Amino acid sequence: QVIYITASTAGSSASLLYKSTNMGVTWTQLEIPNTEAFSPAVRIVADPLVSGTIYSLTSDDEFFKSTDFGGSWTKIGGPGLTQTSGSVVPQTTILNIKVDPRNPLIWYFGTDHNAFPETCPLTNGGLCGLFKSTDGGATFTGLSIPINYVSSVSFGAVSSTVYATGNVAGLGPTLIRSTDS
Repeated sequence: QVIYITASTAGSSASLLYKSTNMGVTWTQLEIPNTEAFSPAVRIVADPLVSGTIYSLTSDDEFFKSTDFGGSWTKIGGPGLTQTSGSVVPQTTILNIKVDPRNPLIWYFGTDHNAFPETCPLTNGGLCGLFKSTDGGATFTGLSIPINYVSSVSFGAVSSTVYATGNVAGLGPTLIRSTDS
């Protein structure tokens, strides 16, 4: 019966995080600590296996986790995407976040690098487009795909199948598939 949404109030571009415990009849704004006062959540994802565990990505590209339905939060990443080497991926806008429905430690972040093509996979070894985490979103590895703008990520019925959509140079809007995670 718990529903989470991000929404903007009239006249504001800031996304706020809200929770309803009665199927949307009433809503309560959730505050994410150590961020701006208005809880600038742009993405929210529920853990597919653990009730009450939710994740939020803020407008500052910070990644937070709550294990008590949004009552308290722990920062687990950001700002930006931290690579397994410890460095932060430069000039990246995070567009979407997806958790593997079979393993909550595996995350995919789709990003936009259109404004900074000089740091994309064709010239910089996979530092844009699609990133994967195997430690619950704490660190990420850039996946070498020919897309610098990944608009969506989805999982197939077979556990190792992952789909991504975006614009491929010379092809335009494209759907790509991986069968090995």
